[in-house]
Amino acid sequence: MTVKKEIVVNEWGLPHPYSLNKEHDIEILGDSIIDQRRWVTVHRLLLRIKDKFYETTYQHGSTECQDESPWEHVSEVNFIELRKVQKLVDVWEPVS
Repeated sequence: MTVKKEIVVNEWGLPHPYSLNKEHDIEILGDSIIDQRRWVTVHRLLLRIKDKFYETTYQHGSTECQDESPWEHVSEVNFIELRKVQKLVDVWEPVS
């Protein structure tokens, strides 16, 4: 799903949880750093919009001198629909 940046930022209030517009039935499920570059920090945002789940990425300036806001250099934001799956993972642990 692709949405105009103005809607995502101004109407929905993303990516800031305290700015979310409750009319749109959006919930932020997670916001994690996935990359740290010299001037920007890249985030993975997991969210629920109505009854579907999505992820998107955004970046912002890494210091107070880098004044870059989320989705500053794009006109549209791409949301990838997700589904929850369980996975079995093997791990190695020390023998007691």
